[in-house]
Amino acid sequence: MADVYLGTERATETERAAVDAALARYGADPVVQHPTERLAVGGTARRHERRHFLLPALHGLQNAAGWISPGGVNYIGEVLLVPPAEAYGVASFYDLFRTEPPDHDGDTVHVCVDAACQISGCDELAASVAASGAHVHRSPCLGQCERAPALFVQAVGGPDRVPADENGDGGRGEYGGQGVDGGHGEDGGRDDGRGARAYRLPQAGDPGLRLLRRIGAADPASLESYRAHGGYEALARAIEMGPEAVLAAVADSGLSGRGGAAFPTGVKWRAVAAETGRPKHVVANCDESEPGTFKDRVVMEQDPFAVIESLTIAGLATGAAQGWIYIRGEYPLATARLQGAADQARAAGLLGENAAGSGRAFDIAIWRGAGAYICGEETALFNSLEGFRGEPRNKPPFPTTHGLFGQPTAVNNPETLINVLDIVTEGPEAYRSRGTERSPGTKLLCLSGRLGWPGLYEVPFGTRLGEV
Repeated sequence: MADVYLGTERATETERAAVDAALARYGADPVVQHPTERLAVGGTARRHERRHFLLPALHGLQNAAGWISPGGVNYIGEVLLVPPAEAYGVASFYDLFRTEPPDHDGDTVHVCVDAACQISGCDELAASVAASGAHVHRSPCLGQCERAPALFVQAVGGPDRVPADENGDGGRGEYGGQGVDGGHGEDGGRDDGRGARAYRLPQAGDPGLRLLRRIGAADPASLESYRAHGGYEALARAIEMGPEAVLAAVADSGLSGRGGAAFPTGVKWRAVAAETGRPKHVVANCDESEPGTFKDRVVMEQDPFAVIESLTIAGLATGAAQGWIYIRGEYPLATARLQGAADQARAAGLLGENAAGSGRAFDIAIWRGAGAYICGEETALFNSLEGFRGEPRNKPPFPTTHGLFGQPTAVNNPETLINVLDIVTEGPEAYRSRGTERSPGTKLLCLSGRLGWPGLYEVPFGTRLGEV
């Protein structure tokens, strides 16, 4: 198939440098591939070898220039062997990418206008942001419902950020807005000394906490602190048990997916483990976008090593050598902390060619989405990560045989994954002692709106809503 260029525009030096830097961060060689080279290495097969770097390259362009120009798209096409018209089609799919020159200078401030923010003064906040001179984009849910009204700042030439991660007031002070006070907020109102607000769970200190027990106790930026609070005991135990015993424990525990479908996790993992002869993948679906939902964001921000450890267990149990974290673009703090956790784990030998001394290779890559609710659906996520428009695929075939890159894939969300830590360390019988017979374990609940203390809560399955 011949390349289709978007006219004769060429990328600026700034745009080329931004694409090159973005690709270098992901380990891709930022070298232009000429047409003769494409033919020499096999055409279509070579294209798909590099196409999955498309999202990082587009993020690089958007951040550098505030939009994705035709010249920039043409350059991406040359580097990644993607027809520029197709790259443009991908860029135009996402809410965080602009394919027309912006009519303003500087950053874009996304103000959430979904349910929790509607009742908390989002209109007043949007007006005050606009009055400050910033460009306002009215956005669907930003995953900060417990601290509504929510803001997300999409930066030009600097890192994207969430003001509430820095000042705890949702950005109202920074932009002069008042909004409606939704209660205690998410923290105790103090800086943690590490450039972010100290997080305090509403249930802090509750001895019944399982999935959330480290939050507020362990430093989310420190592998040493995570280990001091029991971290990586589960991975050591899983390696000692061996893949078959881990698969049996997960199946016997009755753990089911926490993303809504409640599919048995053990069945999914066994199906992937049974596949042979092809590379396999495990994916953490961190693209939660449903209005009112922020549970995975809190877990990723406040206990990121737990996500890395549990995804490693999933990889070793299923025989996958590669793990992927696909995280929504509006979660910059969670992205940074997951990347920091993965980097520290790799430096400590817990990821890599001999992951945690298992004799097996396993590593994790983190891919950032760009504002598309549909990418929370697993096959749309695969398409997005592969460098295509994030549109769902027909089923069958199912991901366990034809998932990411058409290869066997187990995909779970963070809440599902971190349950595995207790299952491995305590055993399935102890895990089943909480919850109900048909729904063992605990559940994370997001409470927002006009409540005394909005936030993330953990309760055993079978708890009545009135008790919550």
